Amino acid sequence: MSPRISTAAVSRTETPAPDASGVRAALAGGARKRGWSCAALITLSLSALSLTCGPSLAAEEPVDLGTGKVFDFHDMIDEAPTYRFRFVQPALGQEGMTYVDLADDLALLCAGFALPKLSESGLAPERVVISLMSAPTEFGVRNPEITQFFESFLVENDLCIWEAF
Repeated sequence: MSPRISTAAVSRTETPAPDASGVRAALAGGARKRGWSCAALITLSLSALSLTCGPSLAAEEPVDLGTGKVFDFHDMIDEAPTYRFRFVQPALGQEGMTYVDLADDLALLCAGFALPKLSESGLAPERVVISLMSAPTEFGVRNPEITQFFESFLVENDLCIWEAF
């Protein structure tokens, strides 16, 4: 399916499949078994994107998980049945904000934020990808100045089940 990005500006962005068959070439170093890799997300070309209207989710909405860490919701990318939720946390990658420190928070963002938002919108996800970034960045644009963490979850019985890439 085509990805759509929802932001506070009430916009969605779509990109067509790479070719008529929908087949994507394997990345350097080999293909992954399932889902998108971080490299595929980073190298996704934005030149083919076009805007269309869609439901909005408020960008920069602070999300407090009750763990002492607060994340700013940035946007949701609709690639039904996969939905990507991107969050900003400026201290990402610093002491106390490494991937190991945030692994449980990624699961909480899926279960406590993404699934309720999708349910409110009447959407039925098969997979949710949670992305954390140290500063807002365009989806699919490589930026070595920005730290990013990604995690993928299968959705079964209204639960987020961690999916190893």
